[in-house]
Amino acid sequence: MNAGRIVVLGMMVLGMGAVSAHDRLSALSMAQKRAAQAYFRAHALGFSTYYGLYHPGPYWILQQKSLHLTSAQRRQETALKDGMARTTLQDNRRLQKAYALYARLSQESHPDITRLERAIHAVGDDTARLAVEMVPYHHKAYRRLSPAQKRIYATLVAARVRQALAHHTRNP
Repeated sequence: MNAGRIVVLGMMVLGMGAVSAHDRLSALSMAQKRAAQAYFRAHALGFSTYYGLYHPGPYWILQQKSLHLTSAQRRQETALKDGMARTTLQDNRRLQKAYALYARLSQESHPDITRLERAIHAVGDDTARLAVEMVPYHHKAYRRLSPAQKRIYATLVAARVRQALAHHTRNP
Protein backbone atom coordinates (compact mmCIF):
# COMPACT_ATOMS: atom_id res chain seq x y z
CA MET A 1 0.00 0.00 0.00
CA ASN A 2 1.51 3.36 -0.92
CA ALA A 3 1.97 6.28 1.48
CA GLY A 4 -0.87 8.30 -0.05
CA ARG A 5 -3.39 5.53 0.58
CA ILE A 6 -2.12 5.07 4.13
CA VAL A 7 -2.63 8.78 4.84
CA VAL A 8 -6.15 8.73 3.39
CA LEU A 9 -7.01 5.64 5.44
CA GLY A 10 -5.58 7.31 8.53
CA MET A 11 -7.72 10.37 7.95
CA MET A 12 -10.80 8.17 7.56
CA VAL A 13 -10.00 6.33 10.79
CA LEU A 14 -9.65 9.64 12.61
CA GLY A 15 -12.96 10.81 11.19
CA MET A 16 -11.50 13.91 9.61
CA GLY A 17 -14.17 15.13 7.25
CA ALA A 18 -15.50 18.62 6.66
CA VAL A 19 -16.78 19.00 10.24
CA SER A 20 -15.25 21.71 12.45
CA ALA A 21 -12.47 20.75 14.85
CA HIS A 22 -14.70 21.38 17.88
CA ASP A 23 -17.43 19.10 16.54
CA ARG A 24 -14.91 16.41 15.64
CA LEU A 25 -13.58 16.34 19.19
CA SER A 26 -16.98 15.75 20.73
CA ALA A 27 -17.96 13.23 18.05
CA LEU A 28 -14.84 11.06 18.21
CA SER A 29 -15.09 7.58 19.64
CA MET A 30 -12.53 6.44 22.20
CA ALA A 31 -10.80 4.37 19.49
CA GLN A 32 -10.55 7.45 17.25
CA LYS A 33 -9.14 9.50 20.13
CA ARG A 34 -6.54 6.81 20.80
CA ALA A 35 -5.65 6.71 17.10
CA ALA A 36 -5.21 10.50 17.07
CA GLN A 37 -3.02 10.32 20.18
CA ALA A 38 -0.96 7.52 18.63
CA TYR A 39 -0.49 9.55 15.46
CA PHE A 40 0.64 12.51 17.56
CA ARG A 41 3.12 10.38 19.51
CA ALA A 42 4.51 8.90 16.30
CA HIS A 43 4.92 12.26 14.54
CA ALA A 44 5.66 14.91 17.19
CA LEU A 45 9.45 14.59 17.44
CA GLY A 46 9.32 12.60 20.67
CA PHE A 47 7.40 15.34 22.49
CA SER A 48 5.92 12.91 25.01
CA THR A 49 9.34 11.44 25.82
CA TYR A 50 11.51 14.53 25.78
CA TYR A 51 9.30 17.38 26.93
CA GLY A 52 6.01 15.91 28.09
CA LEU A 53 7.71 13.51 30.49
CA TYR A 54 9.27 16.38 32.43
CA HIS A 55 6.41 18.85 31.93
CA PRO A 56 3.14 16.91 31.81
CA GLY A 57 0.15 18.92 30.73
CA PRO A 58 -3.49 19.40 31.63
CA TYR A 59 -4.62 15.84 30.93
CA TRP A 60 -2.08 14.47 33.40
CA ILE A 61 -2.77 17.21 35.95
CA LEU A 62 -6.49 16.38 35.90
CA GLN A 63 -5.66 12.76 36.81
CA GLN A 64 -3.58 13.67 39.89
CA LYS A 65 -5.92 13.44 42.89
CA SER A 66 -3.20 14.60 45.30
CA LEU A 67 -3.19 18.05 43.66
CA HIS A 68 -6.68 18.69 45.09
CA LEU A 69 -7.74 20.91 42.22
CA THR A 70 -10.52 23.39 42.89
CA SER A 71 -13.61 23.26 40.70
CA ALA A 72 -12.39 26.42 38.93
CA GLN A 73 -9.01 24.80 38.28
CA ARG A 74 -10.74 21.64 36.99
CA ARG A 75 -12.73 23.75 34.53
CA GLN A 76 -9.59 25.61 33.42
CA GLU A 77 -7.53 22.42 33.03
CA THR A 78 -10.38 20.73 31.16
CA ALA A 79 -10.62 23.71 28.78
CA LEU A 80 -6.85 23.51 28.20
CA LYS A 81 -7.04 19.74 27.66
CA ASP A 82 -9.86 20.13 25.13
CA GLY A 83 -8.06 22.99 23.35
CA MET A 84 -4.92 20.89 23.17
CA ALA A 85 -6.90 17.96 21.74
CA ARG A 86 -8.50 20.16 19.08
CA THR A 87 -5.12 21.60 18.14
CA THR A 88 -3.67 18.10 17.93
CA LEU A 89 -6.46 16.99 15.58
CA GLN A 90 -5.93 20.04 13.37
CA ASP A 91 -2.17 19.53 13.33
CA ASN A 92 -2.54 15.80 12.64
CA ARG A 93 -4.76 16.59 9.68
CA ARG A 94 -2.37 19.24 8.38
CA LEU A 95 0.58 16.84 8.61
CA GLN A 96 -1.38 14.08 6.89
CA LYS A 97 -2.18 16.46 4.02
CA ALA A 98 1.50 17.39 3.77
CA TYR A 99 2.48 13.72 3.64
CA ALA A 100 -0.20 13.04 1.02
CA LEU A 101 1.11 15.85 -1.21
CA TYR A 102 4.68 14.64 -0.75
CA ALA A 103 3.65 11.07 -1.61
CA ARG A 104 1.72 12.22 -4.69
CA LEU A 105 4.56 14.41 -5.98
CA SER A 106 7.11 11.66 -5.29
CA GLN A 107 5.17 9.24 -7.49
CA GLU A 108 5.17 11.49 -10.52
CA SER A 109 7.44 10.30 -13.31
CA HIS A 110 8.99 13.79 -13.68
CA PRO A 111 8.36 15.63 -10.42
CA ASP A 112 8.81 19.38 -10.19
CA ILE A 113 11.82 19.53 -7.86
CA THR A 114 10.82 22.91 -6.38
CA ARG A 115 7.33 21.69 -5.49
CA LEU A 116 8.77 18.46 -4.12
CA GLU A 117 11.25 20.36 -1.93
CA ARG A 118 8.43 22.59 -0.64
CA ALA A 119 6.36 19.49 0.13
CA ILE A 120 9.26 17.95 2.07
CA HIS A 121 9.73 21.16 4.05
CA ALA A 122 6.00 21.26 4.77
CA VAL A 123 6.19 17.75 6.24
CA GLY A 124 9.07 18.87 8.47
CA ASP A 125 7.38 22.12 9.49
CA ASP A 126 4.09 20.39 10.25
CA THR A 127 5.86 17.70 12.25
CA ALA A 128 7.58 20.37 14.35
CA ARG A 129 4.27 22.23 14.74
CA LEU A 130 2.76 19.15 16.42
CA ALA A 131 5.28 19.37 19.25
CA VAL A 132 5.69 23.14 19.42
CA GLU A 133 2.01 23.91 19.79
CA MET A 134 1.69 21.66 22.83
CA VAL A 135 4.29 23.54 24.91
CA PRO A 136 2.06 26.55 25.75
CA TYR A 137 -0.78 24.27 26.87
CA HIS A 138 1.55 22.45 29.24
CA HIS A 139 2.91 25.72 30.63
CA LYS A 140 -0.55 27.22 31.10
CA ALA A 141 -1.69 24.06 32.87
CA TYR A 142 1.22 24.36 35.31
CA ARG A 143 0.74 28.10 35.84
CA ARG A 144 -2.86 27.50 36.98
CA LEU A 145 -1.59 25.63 40.06
CA SER A 146 -1.11 27.25 43.46
CA PRO A 147 2.38 27.33 45.00
CA ALA A 148 1.51 24.35 47.23
CA GLN A 149 0.15 22.42 44.24
CA LYS A 150 3.31 23.24 42.28
CA ARG A 151 5.42 21.61 45.01
CA ILE A 152 3.24 18.48 44.88
CA TYR A 153 3.44 18.57 41.06
CA ALA A 154 7.26 18.70 41.22
CA THR A 155 7.32 15.65 43.51
CA LEU A 156 4.90 13.74 41.26
CA VAL A 157 6.87 14.62 38.12
CA ALA A 158 10.16 13.55 39.74
CA ALA A 159 8.59 10.17 40.60
CA ARG A 160 7.24 9.90 37.06
CA VAL A 161 10.68 10.57 35.57
CA ARG A 162 12.37 8.08 37.92
CA GLN A 163 9.81 5.44 36.96
CA ALA A 164 10.27 6.11 33.24
CA LEU A 165 14.05 5.98 33.53
CA ALA A 166 13.91 2.75 35.57
CA HIS A 167 11.61 1.21 32.96
CA HIS A 168 13.94 2.31 30.16
CA THR A 169 16.95 0.84 31.98
CA ARG A 170 15.14 -2.51 32.33
CA ASN A 171 13.77 -2.39 28.74
CA PRO A 172 16.24 -0.47 26.54
